Amino acid sequence: MAKLLCFVAVLLVASAILAEAHTAPATPPTGSKSGSKSTAAPVPAPAPSVRGLIKKSATFSLKCIIHNLADRSLTFKLVIQRKDAAKAVVAKAKQWTAIGPVTVGCKVPVVQLYVTVKTNKGVVVTKSFPVKLAAFLKNIVPKSSKALVVTASEVKSLLGGKKLVIKVGRKVELSVKL
Repeated sequence: MAKLLCFVAVLLVASAILAEAHTAPATPPTGSKSGSKSTAAPVPAPAPSVRGLIKKSATFSLKCIIHNLADRSLTFKLVIQRKDAAKAVVAKAKQWTAIGPVTVGCKVPVVQLYVTVKTNKGVVVTKSFPVKLAAFLKNIVPKSSKALVVTASEVKSLLGGKKLVIKVGRKVELSVKL
């Protein structure tokens, strides 16, 4: 037992020495400038802005793919700049469906997604939420096509009821009490 404790102590000391050797500060490189004691690296120039390069008339194609994991049918409608972008789509229970493709201007930062669901009491509830395209669609390039994935699922709450949870990507965007 004493040999084991001694062995563990030696391992701890050796690992501490190795860790200290790896974290020791490196000596700064010597500059070739005469009389200058500053060793700071030059700051790189900022990248050019993409906003100035994209024309206002530039567009891309957006397709909204819906995965309905809920036990009931849902209706989805996509609205872009207060205009219906496409007809409302009914997503049947446990099915995949899609809206689009629709043409969206590159300068449009937000689209609205409307969800209609029938609750357990028979009341039809319509909720909307904004989808910030820049957060979910990286590198929006003119004349390209992008897909936005929306997942709808029912979750049991702690109080015994159910909630409909709508996710865009992995982020929860909307929760509706059923």
